[in-house]
Amino acid sequence: MGTVQTIVAPPVLTSARHLHEPGNTHHLAQHFGNPGSNLVSAERYITMMPERGLPSGLFRRFPDLLIALGVDPAAYEASNGYVIGEQGKPPDFVLEIAARKLYDERSHAGTGGQDAEAGAA
Repeated sequence: MGTVQTIVAPPVLTSARHLHEPGNTHHLAQHFGNPGSNLVSAERYITMMPERGLPSGLFRRFPDLLIALGVDPAAYEASNGYVIGEQGKPPDFVLEIAARKLYDERSHAGTGGQDAEAGAA
């Protein structure tokens, strides 16, 4: 009989750390310097306080870019996100990019899409 060879695929790299740090956020991190107290990250949650006992995601947002100066990056890593109560301040800059269609659907909910269609013309 022949030998069976097992091939193990590498893990899929889908976290913000693997996708954004090698990209453009790397340049922002270099610009702001001091990685011991400045944070440039993306696609991790931001919340006021830890959500113990609350439904997951109730008070969380996942911005496309977050910049915080004078904070504790180790606490960010330990929490796997930005907790304002732990850092002592909100981030200095947060960017969220949304598609026009999603904006129109959310802002004109209940209007039957009439305002959304008029705004797109």
